[in-house]
Amino acid sequence: MTIKKRMLIPLFILMMISITVTAGDWTKWRGPNGNGIIHNVNWNPQALAGNPKILWQTQLGQGYSSVAVKGNRLYAIGNKDLGPTAGEDIVYCFDAKTGKEIWRFTYPCKTSRQWPGSSATPVLDGNRLYTLCDDTGDLHCLNAQNGHVIWKRNVVVDFGTIPPYDGVGYSGSAMIEGNLALFNLNTSGIALNKLTGEIVWASPSGRCSFSTPVIFNKESQRKMALFGAKKFFVVDISTGKVEGSYDWDTNANENTADPIVDNDKVFISSAYGKGCALLQLTDGDPKLIWQNMELSNQFTSDIYIDGHIYGIDGERPRCTLKCVEYATGKVKWSHKMPFSYLIAANGQLIVLDEDGVLHIADATPDGYNEIVSASVQYTPGGQKSRGRNRKYWWTNPVLANGYLYARSDKGDLICLDVSK
Repeated sequence: MTIKKRMLIPLFILMMISITVTAGDWTKWRGPNGNGIIHNVNWNPQALAGNPKILWQTQLGQGYSSVAVKGNRLYAIGNKDLGPTAGEDIVYCFDAKTGKEIWRFTYPCKTSRQWPGSSATPVLDGNRLYTLCDDTGDLHCLNAQNGHVIWKRNVVVDFGTIPPYDGVGYSGSAMIEGNLALFNLNTSGIALNKLTGEIVWASPSGRCSFSTPVIFNKESQRKMALFGAKKFFVVDISTGKVEGSYDWDTNANENTADPIVDNDKVFISSAYGKGCALLQLTDGDPKLIWQNMELSNQFTSDIYIDGHIYGIDGERPRCTLKCVEYATGKVKWSHKMPFSYLIAANGQLIVLDEDGVLHIADATPDGYNEIVSASVQYTPGGQKSRGRNRKYWWTNPVLANGYLYARSDKGDLICLDVSK
């Protein structure tokens, strides 16, 4: 369709087209509900058996952020090194079925970290796309149709934000709630007007953690469960008031896994000798129900299904996939595997390990039952890539509209056809 013809379409029709979200879309960090789970999705795990069908693949540039998908469009971010003193972040929009690039938006971003590139996932809300740069703190709201800037802020300059620790950038993705864009920045979050970028409230300047805010209902009001650098917070999203907190210090400011809220209880987990705990939400500070060392999340957020937590325990490379009973902390089963990320669909776990192998298993407390596994990368002789050329698949996979997407730290983005 030419630009001239598109101009003839009534504006309200264009608006309706732009905000339509299908049941199989994955528009934000950890999926449609922000919990890593997608329901009633039409897919076939057995399509991964043997040699899985790679529909398309492309190169994004360095990074660890996941992707967002709405309809036939996919959004991703990569970073490219342009020399000793220069670099750029690239925000892409691709055709989700063909991999054809639709548009790109670039801005300067030189990264010198050991793990270079963006970690915060692009987030879609209607016709707007929100991105946060790990290194510079540049926050963009882009037009999702063409990549044009709607508004821009720099969280370091504007809000005095401080990363979890020096040399490591911001990793928490945006969480959109009503007209608010919420971020895990400063000591206990900030909120911006999602339409204009104007500040609504900001907590005092201080180090944040790597996790993303989780929105939940408490007494018919919307609250935010937020993992700070050294505490877990319950925050009123309309005012930014901290209504309760619980000390949780790893001595590394690495509270990375998102909290899991179920009614009046919340599950938290961290590595570095901390373990996990179930807290009772009250009118004040949360109260401890139980705490143990059975599930220690280094980076990966857990999945909660039918009273059980499924997650990656331990610090890489020696890790274990575990099923833990939510109410008691009792381990139901464990299965050794490389460090991994996971999501779930239709009662099945989709686990992507750091070597690029997908494992599909039943989400059941009865035991680990793997349905199928497949590698998403090819290496001569089937050997792992090593040394400087080794690729780490340290990003949540995404299942959207019959396609499974996986991304490596070196920027490989692969689309697998798993439709029925």
